[in-house]
Amino acid sequence: MGHRLREASVHVVAGHSVVAPLIVEGLPARIEALGTEWRRKREFHLTVLPRAMVEAAAGSGREELDLWDVVTGTLSGRRVGPVTTRDDVRRVTRPDEDLRTLIVMVEAPGLIPIYRDLSAALKAPLTPPPAHVTLYSTDLAQGIGIESERQLADRAAPLTEAQEREVRHAMSFDTVFEDNAPDPPITPAFIDALEYAASVHRGHSNRGRDVQLVETFALLDRET
Repeated sequence: MGHRLREASVHVVAGHSVVAPLIVEGLPARIEALGTEWRRKREFHLTVLPRAMVEAAAGSGREELDLWDVVTGTLSGRRVGPVTTRDDVRRVTRPDEDLRTLIVMVEAPGLIPIYRDLSAALKAPLTPPPAHVTLYSTDLAQGIGIESERQLADRAAPLTEAQEREVRHAMSFDTVFEDNAPDPPITPAFIDALEYAASVHRGHSNRGRDVQLVETFALLDRET
């Protein structure tokens, strides 16, 4: 996978969309393309399960607390990665407000078993939304709310070749996402081993220099 999109752990908060936090390095802090000033998202994430989708699937026959208990129990300890970027960059609009965003479509095969298990737990068929990561927006606090391929087609039609080229150049897409030097795989076993080493050697020093295992684990934990 592109080495600046990390393997992602599912983050579940009751009553909210379920997301997988990601680290995306190297993007410019601000770009101006297609006549709009875009600001880079401070936090990148892949939307695993929109809140509206799970609540609609459950209908009115289940209390909200119980519903999110089911979701949390089903997704606890799950991972989405690896997440791989595609070449497809799109511009998204919201019809109800002046919001525009730039997204990159991604491949996230880990969503398939997650949705299979959620469908069984909620007793309702669920279809993963188009997998994408929002990179830039005219309003950093707003989400785009795309839950289906139809909504993606209606609100985020593919850019023309000229627009695509301009946007990719403006956001340094090729430099950031097409680096062929992959990171070594960051697996749960690797994280467990690093956490153990950090706990064992906490406070130790090596020839006068503090051991950085604790800080290294904290960084990797944010990136996975």
